[in-house]
Amino acid sequence: WTDNISIDLPISAPFTHDVVGAGAIQGVGKLGTVKSLPATLLAQYRFGEASSSFRPFFGAGLTYGYFYKPKATAVLSGITGGTPSNPTTLSMKSRLGATLEFGGAYNLTKDWSASLSVTKTFIKTTGSLSTGQTIETTLDPVSVKFGVGYRF
Repeated sequence: WTDNISIDLPISAPFTHDVVGAGAIQGVGKLGTVKSLPATLLAQYRFGEASSSFRPFFGAGLTYGYFYKPKATAVLSGITGGTPSNPTTLSMKSRLGATLEFGGAYNLTKDWSASLSVTKTFIKTTGSLSTGQTIETTLDPVSVKFGVGYRF
């Protein structure tokens, strides 16, 4: 085994994403929102020696985006033929995507460290409308992560 490779399983609070249009419906406004709870597993390569006080790292892995509580807006209902008494509804499929990470860790003690990183996730999913239409959705959020680590 090596001191340069580590596994990271970050935990986060749910995110809320705005759903906006592209192509013919670009610029009409917010079409909806959806919450996501990401589960990410990253393999990291840490540069330098384990005893170095600062170690930059690069990570790559997979994120499972669990999507829930989708809400369509009146704008979406208006462009798809929904009415106030029968509004258009939206559902989103949960999907697997790729995640990249760049950051650095500072060794606080022999076993404990603090890290700061920037993570970019790439997930494509399909939304289904109650009108029978589907929408291809790309989520590519950038997040900043602060972490505390323990070396076993």
